[in-house]
Amino acid sequence: MGQKYSALSVEIIIINKDLRELPENRPLSDFVRLKKIDLSGNRLSLIPPPVYTPLNERPKVIETLVSLNLSNNRLKQLPQEICLLINLKRLKLEFNRLRELPLQFHALYKLEKLTLNDNELTSLPPNLVNLKRLKVCGIMLILARYLLINYGISVLRFCV
Repeated sequence: MGQKYSALSVEIIIINKDLRELPENRPLSDFVRLKKIDLSGNRLSLIPPPVYTPLNERPKVIETLVSLNLSNNRLKQLPQEICLLINLKRLKLEFNRLRELPLQFHALYKLEKLTLNDNELTSLPPNLVNLKRLKVCGIMLILARYLLINYGISVLRFCV
């Protein structure tokens, strides 16, 4: 990863390194106090397995992570498992190629800020309205209007 991180690190920042995948020598699941991961400005087309985990393997990062920045990558989709990060408050996904968000996105009930500009989204999960603390930033006005008309989500909750 370039920099040395201990298992007690509270943040990992690997930005603008042209990474296509994370090095396997130090999985993020080893970190027990990790609060922030910033992997922005790389070439990730899939979320690396250490960021999320299958249901039967729950590392500490699931409980501790509050900020995840995956902006400026090449992501086309997010795995459902990202919704296991239940303490996540900030999720930056702008400047990717996302077409949709996982249907279980409402499980991120502590999410306060979601940044989505410059993706290929045409709709959002209808249950997004259940996230009362959430402000969605960088969403196109057309999509904001779609949400208002079809789901009653007020444009005032969006940073457009």
